[in-house]
Amino acid sequence: DISLCAPALLCPSLQLGSVHNIRPEGTEPQTHARHYCNLLMPRRNLTANACKPTNTFIHAEHAEVDSICRSGGTLSTENYYDSHTAFPLTTCRLAGGAQKPPCNYRGRTSTQRIRVACVGGVPVHYKAQL
Repeated sequence: DISLCAPALLCPSLQLGSVHNIRPEGTEPQTHARHYCNLLMPRRNLTANACKPTNTFIHAEHAEVDSICRSGGTLSTENYYDSHTAFPLTTCRLAGGAQKPPCNYRGRTSTQRIRVACVGGVPVHYKAQL
């Protein structure tokens, strides 16, 4: 699934100007990503009845991600488009154990080009990192 984390969307502590800071000064990236995942997954209702196995958060403005379906991306197959530019991402994966809440996630940050499914000129599904 596609999850955006823009300044107006639950991420003020990660904002540095108009760019999100996934790794604040002095923190270990994987430790911070784990905390981020364990905070955001429930906030986004991705752990309400069961622990969602994986979710990727895209740290960008809606317009930037929407552009993948137009001039900012290239048609791959069917309705899937590949971004021209790389996006900062946080990928959250269930860390074994319980499949029901409370859930425990591992997090990994990266900057990658992405593939999304587009319908009506807007992304509706995150497919993969490229």
